[in-house]
This record gives sequence, C-alpha cells and structure tokens, in this order.
Amino acid sequence: GTQTLLVMARRAAGAPTTGGVKLVVFDFDQTLSCIHVFKSIAGWNDPDAPVRVPPPYACTERGQMRRIEELDKSGAYKDGFAVAAFGGRARVEQLRNCLLCLKQQGAELVICTKGLIGAVRRCLVDLGLINLFDEAYGNLGDDAYGASPYDKHVAKSAPSEEELQLLGSPHQGNWGTKPELIYALMRERRLSREQAVIVEDDPEEIRRSTPVCRTLWVKEAQGVTPQAMEALQRMTAPDASAPRSRGSDGRSAGSRYPGTQSMENSPLNRSGSGKRERRPGASVARERIPMRGEPVPGGLEAQLGSGLSAARLGVKDKARSCSQPPGAAQRPFGPPFGGGGQLPPLRRPPRAHEDASRRLF
Repeated sequence: GTQTLLVMARRAAGAPTTGGVKLVVFDFDQTLSCIHVFKSIAGWNDPDAPVRVPPPYACTERGQMRRIEELDKSGAYKDGFAVAAFGGRARVEQLRNCLLCLKQQGAELVICTKGLIGAVRRCLVDLGLINLFDEAYGNLGDDAYGASPYDKHVAKSAPSEEELQLLGSPHQGNWGTKPELIYALMRERRLSREQAVIVEDDPEEIRRSTPVCRTLWVKEAQGVTPQAMEALQRMTAPDASAPRSRGSDGRSAGSRYPGTQSMENSPLNRSGSGKRERRPGASVARERIPMRGEPVPGGLEAQLGSGLSAARLGVKDKARSCSQPPGAAQRPFGPPFGGGGQLPPLRRPPRAHEDASRRLF
C-alpha cells in the first residue's frame, strides 16, 4: 500500500549512488537545455518561460533550424539563441566540463528526444558540444508536428549545405519509445541494468524506464543542476567494489549495489565476452541474449508494448505534480538532491581539442 511505498522510498533515498555506468542517455529539452527548445520555437510558449521566442513560429526540422539562424542574426539574444536556451555561458561551460568528465571516465553519451534532430544538432554545433555525444535520436522532417506558414515558406527554398549536414537520418528517427531504444542499445553493448542510466525531466518517462535501466529525474525541468551533474560523475566513475569479469575490452561489467533489484537472472547482466569470472569449484550459469522476436525477460516485453509507444509531444503541457519521485519504490538509487550537505564542486577535466568541436555524429 501507500505506507509500503513510502518506506521503500526512504530506503532508496539512503542508498549510495554507485559507479559503473557505461551508457548515459540524455533527454534534450529541459534536461540538457533549460527551456523547451522545440515548444519555444513552435510557439507553444509557456508565459513564464525565461526565454521567449517571437513569431514567426516553426514546427518542422528545416523550419526550426532556419528560425534559430534568424534569431541569432537578429541580435535578440546577447550570446545567441542556443546559449540563452542552455542558461547562459556559465552553465554551458559547467555542462561542457561535466560531459567531458563523463567521457573521460569511459561513458558513451547519447541523446534521445521527442524534439527535432535538426534543431538539436543546430544548438549543439552552436555551443561546441556536438563532439561530446556519440549519437542523437529524435523526430525528423515535416510529418512529426505539421507545418506552419513559415515552414511552408522555408520548404520552397533549397536547404543550405550546413542544413543538409545537420538534418537527421532515417536511423535516428526509427527508435520507438525511449525504454525500447535504451534496451536495444544495452543489448548491443551487453550491458546490465546498472550500467545504463536515463537522464530525464518527464516523470512518466522515468517510470517507464525504471525496469530497464537506472534513472536520474531532473524534477525541476529547468536543465540538469550542478547536483545532478555531480551525481552523474559518481555514477560513471569506475566501480572498484564491483566483482570484475573480463569482457572483450577488458573492462568490468558492473555489479549490483545497495538498494537495487536483483539482475542475477537477466540476460543483460553479462560482460562483453558473455563469460563470468569464477572461483575454482564454482559453477557458472550460462546466459544467452534473446534474439529478435524472442520474449524479453522479466515481463519487460509487456511493459514496452504498444501502450507506451507514443514518441511525440503533446500540444499542451500538463502540470507536474508528484508527491514523491516516480517509481520511488523501484528506484536504484536515492535522489541526488537531498541530504548529505553540499556536494563538492565539479572537477574540471582537460579541454577537448578545438579542431573537433564541430564534428557531427
């Protein structure tokens, strides 16, 4: 009942945020960015949003890229639209340092958004962050959210060479739901549940992803905070306490930690080579990753069914009201925002090479 959920939530809050994460999947709007970039450019403006976009509005991939370019040329934002959308230069640098640390610790960084790939990549190029992400998944073209009169006007002109480079490709738009994508990426990399995390502001996406991977809820929905960045750095740190198993790359495959559900019987809980290290005399239960079309273990197939397949945005925002973090009874670690005093400052990693700052995925 409710009392049981509260007890489990309190236990989760006391669990340490351990390391070993190899895959970090970020939402874009209000997670990496501080505002909802897609909705702002589409004219679905929140009257209280810190950054407002004047008309004309755009809802297509090319239209939003062109509108960002026009906003930059207009001088409406001191350092450009992307910098304003990400909370200013100081926060952009803080985010850059965090992402560099995650990469330095061996994590693969992926974006999965319901927004438009072209607009996401346009912002990342303008910020010099695009080289830090291994891939981005989102919506494509003109069909996702319809076309405004401005979009139709843009469609009559030929795309520039840079726009062609920034437009998403079919594989980036063919991903179903976020839990389905994360599960597929984990299978490809032979990662356990504890070696992947989704960073997301939508509590419903957090709830849906809880059976698949670890979760970090950006409950303020105004961009990842310094506390959340610090939590991510802890999560991607090498897990020295984990029992090591030799994968194909020689790295640890991760292990359970306090406050998590058991993954002993899951085919995801295996190293890159599919073998576990064992002590003399110990027996090994061999596991196999399911092939396409086979049932997903642990009832996960039912949880990732057609009922969760809406991958597009609603036209209207719904009020966020949660008495406790979504999925609190199953959360693999406690919220990084409460208790324990002030977190130490983010570590500053070596700067990325300048000539790679504009590399596209």
